[in-house]
Amino acid sequence: MKLVLKVLAAGITVAILLAGCASTPKTDENKAPTEETAVTETVKEDKKSEKKAEKKPEPKKEEPKDPPDVAFAKKLREKLSANDIQGALALFESIPESIAGEKDMIFLHASLLISAGDLEKAGEIGKQLEEAYPDDLEILEMNALIAKSSGNNSTYKSYSNKILALDPENPAMNIQKGQEYALAKKWKQARNSYKKALSSEPDNEDALFGCGLMSYYLMEDSTADEYFQAILDKNPDNSMALAYKGKLAAESENFKSAIKYIEKAIENDASNYDFHMDYGTYLHQLNYDDEAIEQWQIARDLDPDYFLAYAYLAGISDEKNNYDMALENYRKVIETNPDYYYAYESAGILEWHAENWAEARKDFHKAFVTGGSTNWSYALMVAATYMKEGNTFKAKEYLNPVLKKMPKDTNEYLMVKFYVDNYSKNAMNTLVMKIQKEESTTKRGKLYFYFGLYNELYGSTAVAVDYYGRVASMQAPMFFEYRMAEWGMGLEL
Repeated sequence: MKLVLKVLAAGITVAILLAGCASTPKTDENKAPTEETAVTETVKEDKKSEKKAEKKPEPKKEEPKDPPDVAFAKKLREKLSANDIQGALALFESIPESIAGEKDMIFLHASLLISAGDLEKAGEIGKQLEEAYPDDLEILEMNALIAKSSGNNSTYKSYSNKILALDPENPAMNIQKGQEYALAKKWKQARNSYKKALSSEPDNEDALFGCGLMSYYLMEDSTADEYFQAILDKNPDNSMALAYKGKLAAESENFKSAIKYIEKAIENDASNYDFHMDYGTYLHQLNYDDEAIEQWQIARDLDPDYFLAYAYLAGISDEKNNYDMALENYRKVIETNPDYYYAYESAGILEWHAENWAEARKDFHKAFVTGGSTNWSYALMVAATYMKEGNTFKAKEYLNPVLKKMPKDTNEYLMVKFYVDNYSKNAMNTLVMKIQKEESTTKRGKLYFYFGLYNELYGSTAVAVDYYGRVASMQAPMFFEYRMAEWGMGLEL
């Protein structure tokens, strides 16, 4: 992590030595010339005339050399101006003795080492400085940064507590505290820490943004908006404040305003992945789907190893029934985030639609083993792919260990058992009655689907279509079997 170096005007004091001017003796202007002197002067004039023609240009005077400390300061300034951290560090290997022991120079050396990632050496220098200046806040802050960057949390907390004891409203430490609380999702405590930072630095953009972000998480949108606006009043190009103003506008369904904010944020930071994801989402809400896809593709190209853009691209392709493109992107989601079981579910559905039973089986099995509260339904889909291939034995073999782990007093258990046991008219009637009494709409819809699927697998197409229709008639169901029921409605009777 790069450390922002504070180079103070008074940090390096240099002496400029001025060369003295030598004086020449004057002649006595009132002394009367003798005959001898007159002759001498005549000869001198003749010689001057002769030499005038021969006179050579005087050699240029050499510029006085800078003292070592001045020369060092100039070279150091050049390296820092060029952001040449390694070059600046190399200069410290031959730093003049006259300034080698100055506090500011030692501090600058340690800061450069942090910027270069040499935390061990920076830490050694930091400890020496702390011994000499035990209550210097800048030195303590630097040592706290070294400890945090090195992953030494106990040492970092010790420094943090010491700094806050000396300076309770210390901006740097309160901002760090705010970040720690935020990571623990303690939004109110985090905001309080950011507010303390603002007490001593009211214009600190990091603290203002922290207050705004915590207010946003606390769903105090008007307060969040005030903090983000306070940043923009002082710095209209702050891309993060612009982006969150866009989020707030979008949550009020003011997508046109959201687009204006996110466009300006992207003008200032075109390489931000999240900005392009948000931009695409706002465009999609206004039905500018081609433009939305373009933004999500930009995000994908910015970070090809992150799954989210692929998920959005898969979703919009799926919406438009472009199943091949959707499946291609779901495969990329799986590749970049193998634990995201919803991607296996979505891929399995599309493979099922294409009647690729073996591929669908792999996907539903992965969805089953990677998690989710509806594991039993994934297991049934695996069994169904075997049954589509006419392999009832394999289907039952797969479901038996699943059944043993399920609570026996649930309708889900009865459904899986129905697939495992041989057909029984009494068992079917009992199951149908229990499904009809199921209070949860989602559970009832899922059970209707698997009852319909069972009948489809065993050739009772009319019964299957009837139960698929019951699922399809539900309003905005939140389970993946819904769309499969819609496809099942097209079965030939």
